[in-house]
Amino acid sequence: MASWRVSTLALPEQREYSHSVFCPGYSLGASYNTIPALIASDLPADKVVTSWDNIFEIGKNFAIPMVVLVSPLYWFVAYKRWDSHYVTPLGISLGVDLTEGVQFAIAGTVLATIGPFTRFLMYPYSIKHMKHRVEVVNQAKAQGLEPILDHEAIWDDIADWTRHNTMRTVVFTTAFFLGLTAL
Repeated sequence: MASWRVSTLALPEQREYSHSVFCPGYSLGASYNTIPALIASDLPADKVVTSWDNIFEIGKNFAIPMVVLVSPLYWFVAYKRWDSHYVTPLGISLGVDLTEGVQFAIAGTVLATIGPFTRFLMYPYSIKHMKHRVEVVNQAKAQGLEPILDHEAIWDDIADWTRHNTMRTVVFTTAFFLGLTAL
């Protein structure tokens, strides 16, 4: 009978789980707490744009290093456990009898897909548009002018970013649960 080995997790496993659970939590918090509060506020459009930029930059400064750190940790643990042929205590195998090494490898690969997803799906559609709005605000303020912004377009871009960010949350969470069920 297989037993839980949570108390005997090695340092790479401890780091991957703590970082892996941080990413979906932060991403979900931004999508469902911070952005709706920003939208519900009575801030002028230029303040909304700069506030969104601050939220985006903080997330970028945390999420990219987390993904760069955690994906290789999953792959390292997969390498170390590849031949163990351990079946999860929960019996979850996603329809296939995966060894825990394979599950860790899949978790690292799923987590690594965040980079291409962000670059090719989020950037051209929402991030690029919002970054352009940030530039408009910064240029207008540098010239001492009031920025001219389309309020509806700002809300649409923020809504697009929020939808895409929620999809990233699903990817983060999937990677975490794949790693967790491999314990």
